[in-house]
Amino acid sequence: TPSADSAIPEKTVHIIKKLCLMIDESDIAALRVVAELQEMPGIEQYAKTMNAVTLALEDYDFDLAKKHIDALHLSMASLYFS
Repeated sequence: TPSADSAIPEKTVHIIKKLCLMIDESDIAALRVVAELQEMPGIEQYAKTMNAVTLALEDYDFDLAKKHIDALHLSMASLYFS
């Protein structure tokens, strides 16, 4: 089980899922969602990945943004299901 500091609040997880959908749809409004997400509790441990997603979106590189967000999902899953 994850420690208290590594737990991601449900609201944060919900926004990550929303972001994934937006990236899948190549929706540039995903940039606003990334900015919102970076303010959410629990996400600071993934700051490097979030910055990489932001840079990819700023370049309109949705494929790269998706790779980074998928990697985020994997590292979060390993926290909860290892």
